[in-house]
Amino acid sequence: MKLRTRLTAVMLACGLTPLISTMVVGHYRHAAESEQLNATGKQALEKQVHATLDTLRASRRQFVEGFFEHSAEELVALSRNPDVTGGLRAFTKSFPSMAADNGHDAASLTQMRGALGTYYGGDFAAE
Repeated sequence: MKLRTRLTAVMLACGLTPLISTMVVGHYRHAAESEQLNATGKQALEKQVHATLDTLRASRRQFVEGFFEHSAEELVALSRNPDVTGGLRAFTKSFPSMAADNGHDAASLTQMRGALGTYYGGDFAAE
């Protein structure tokens, strides 16, 4: 091999060695920074999701509490209404004779109760 070819090969090797080593070191450094950035981003995202879920939970709790408070207030108002209390008294008196007034006997009432139990135990529970 000629001296010129050897010198060219040595110079080329001397020039490419730092370039390749810099590329390898840069690649591993970038990979490490990427993993750290990925972990930091994941933590931030989880923190944001937890904060959003906490806010949603508080909002739902407030809505449910308000619903039951409003329902309780309505029940109190209805219990003080003379029309409602009078209607309940009349219903309580007439309820025992309602089945006979509508043409139902004990056997048909038993059948209807069984059908209702089947519905709530099977069809309704499946929904």
